[in-house]
Amino acid sequence: GIIEYNYGIKTSENIKPNVLLTATRLLYSPTDLKVFSYNQNHLTFDFTGFWYKEPEQIFYRYMLQGHDKEWSIKSKNRSVTYSQLLPGNYTFRVEISVDGVNWFADAHSETSFSILAPLWQRLWVQILAVLALAFSIFMFFKIRLKNLSDAKEALELEVTKRTMEVVKQKEEIEAQRDQIREANKSLTDSILYARRIQSAVLPPKELIAESMPEHFILFKPRDIVSGDYYYFNRKDNKVIIAAADCTGHGVPGAFMSLLGISFMNEIINKFDDLCAGELLTVLRGYVKRSLRQTGKTDEAKDGMDIALCIIDLETLKAEFAGANNPLWYVRNQTMFEIEPDKMPIGIHYKESLSFRNNELTLQKGDMIYLFSDGFIDQFGGEQNKKFLKKNFKQLLLDNHHKTVEEQYTTLESTFELWRKETKQIDDVLVIGIRI
Repeated sequence: GIIEYNYGIKTSENIKPNVLLTATRLLYSPTDLKVFSYNQNHLTFDFTGFWYKEPEQIFYRYMLQGHDKEWSIKSKNRSVTYSQLLPGNYTFRVEISVDGVNWFADAHSETSFSILAPLWQRLWVQILAVLALAFSIFMFFKIRLKNLSDAKEALELEVTKRTMEVVKQKEEIEAQRDQIREANKSLTDSILYARRIQSAVLPPKELIAESMPEHFILFKPRDIVSGDYYYFNRKDNKVIIAAADCTGHGVPGAFMSLLGISFMNEIINKFDDLCAGELLTVLRGYVKRSLRQTGKTDEAKDGMDIALCIIDLETLKAEFAGANNPLWYVRNQTMFEIEPDKMPIGIHYKESLSFRNNELTLQKGDMIYLFSDGFIDQFGGEQNKKFLKKNFKQLLLDNHHKTVEEQYTTLESTFELWRKETKQIDDVLVIGIRI
């Protein structure tokens, strides 16, 4: 017979090993979904490789982009499971090798998918909750004041008619007193619930400790809820931390703090690679639009002062931008200050200017401080004067070598000894970070 040989057919020398993503499983059940809800975050990826020459020499490595920072170590496992995935966009990739040096993949060895954020973490839900709380408190006050006004009128009428019924009059006055106490209790309960909401949106200290183990946060609201807030977020190897002081105290300041936290979360999730100065400039635009600030004389001038720092944990490069609040850091027993821009986050005559982005290189052992003006402006001492900036700076410098726990204790005890019986006049926030 006749044998035909085609030289164009691939030989064993130029055939490469191939890998195929065979299945994606949600909680171990196969799925073709590409978009998952926040609680569908337990995914398993199955894959297999083809190399007819020496199949026992096949190795795999994989990476989940958006979660893993680098490729996995080589192994013979043909599946991998990821659990507790955070909301975001991901791409799973797998490669094959027979020598551990040369790796191969193709279009069938990767898949992309998204996990949606839960409803309560979306901006519009948080804003709706704030508006509902504000409306509830407003209606509560309105109804309660009307009830008290009606009760007062009834009491005056009763006194006019029965001036001789002293005992009954006394009982009615006591009843009114109890009613007012109940009203105060209800109001306090509402504000305590508002504090729970504010505490829920503040970053957990355990989350901060995962990225910055040596830190402290001295947070002392003047009232039940605070107009000061601290912020923390992490993107890849960068951490964003801020200390903010909103206009007002108590419930009005707390509303502003909720807006500030929500806006910063949205900005960081929406924009990539914003520097510190750009972040504050964008935040100012969000605040002005939400409060409808146009510069008219009769409109609200609410806003916030803030000190914001972005730190690259790998390179120790840092960026700082400040709206009226500075950054202090101590190195080799010397205190350095990076001054802020003298304008707030909100309507201002300098608002045409962008916030400056300050860059610095940190060193191991540096101690960074971000703070509001509550500690500095507190009245106390023998002459009932303000604590002042120079005394606060010296206090930090004298204690920066101590552990962060000891620094926290020292600051708190110094503040209480200084004010003694004097009423706290402002919210107090001090953040310390050791690099």
